[in-house]
Amino acid sequence: MLNSKRRRRVLQIIVICGFLMIIQRMVIESNSQSETCAHVIQSFSKPNLYVEYVNGSEFQHLTPDQWKTLIKFCQPVIGNEELKMCLYPPKKDIISDWIHKKGSWEEEVFHVLITALNLVANPYYLDLGANIGSHSLRVAQNGFPTMSVEPSIFNYARLSRSAELSGLKDLVIVRNAVSDSRREVQLGLYMRENYGSVHVVEKTKRTPTSDNNIVKSVLFSDILDEVANKASVDNAIDLVVKIDIEGQECKAILGSVESLSWNEFYHIQVIVMEWRFKDVGSKCSKSEIQRLAQVLSDAGFRPYHAKMPRKLDPANSLRWPTLDMMWVHHTIENEFLTTLFPDTS
Repeated sequence: MLNSKRRRRVLQIIVICGFLMIIQRMVIESNSQSETCAHVIQSFSKPNLYVEYVNGSEFQHLTPDQWKTLIKFCQPVIGNEELKMCLYPPKKDIISDWIHKKGSWEEEVFHVLITALNLVANPYYLDLGANIGSHSLRVAQNGFPTMSVEPSIFNYARLSRSAELSGLKDLVIVRNAVSDSRREVQLGLYMRENYGSVHVVEKTKRTPTSDNNIVKSVLFSDILDEVANKASVDNAIDLVVKIDIEGQECKAILGSVESLSWNEFYHIQVIVMEWRFKDVGSKCSKSEIQRLAQVLSDAGFRPYHAKMPRKLDPANSLRWPTLDMMWVHHTIENEFLTTLFPDTS
């Protein structure tokens, strides 16, 4: 009887020690990840951008040796060895695993972006929801000026480090969420094995928080104002926009409707987005989805399937399935579609 009690006591001690070791490891990893982004903000930022959006004064500089310790999985991309990408361990992230094996992610979407950028006179790429940079890094590598917006500190760190390792110069990275108001928000994940599923969640008293998943949201128009600052006096920027912000697309666009109109600083030519408002995590009501389609149509954009020459009817936006789609401005509609889908012309 005594031996049985002792065995139970020993087992309890082992379990408690194991649990404490796990907690300690989680704390160490969390601190390491937080420090990872400090170096990026100080060394890779544009002061006028980050002074306004992110207060980076509290962060400390990390040495290259510390970088090697904190971000371990950086490698040349298959078929494109000049591009180095810092990925998550492949088995822990769908997108990282795909890039590790195939060398790219959503190749058809990238083809749409590059086709549009090559077509316009003064191209500029704006990536809202850049994740680890699967599109931004390749677009910048192709010589197009790029602004990447990514709220997750962990995705942001990898994107920034990849840009540094690859020697990309004309790339600005912004760490903010984009929504319909300026406020402090909390980030969550829809899928633990997909760090591209980072999304804004509403804070409650029961919601666990940490410095790593709290970020400021800004308006779509705030981002466009930063882009406008790069326009020359006589030459408006031709913007190609990809927006993939996990169900917040309607909030971002409807919160800045006036910014869709062309002006002396920029012309939005193509908007590529994932239409997935039927999913459980969507933040858009039916009325917002309908209004989104209406305001884009009113601004001169025409909706198309991104992977085939199929025009969509804005009046039926609630019936559209989940798909990669594009809103093409009517001024380049014919030329762009002929270039993108030459076999159907």
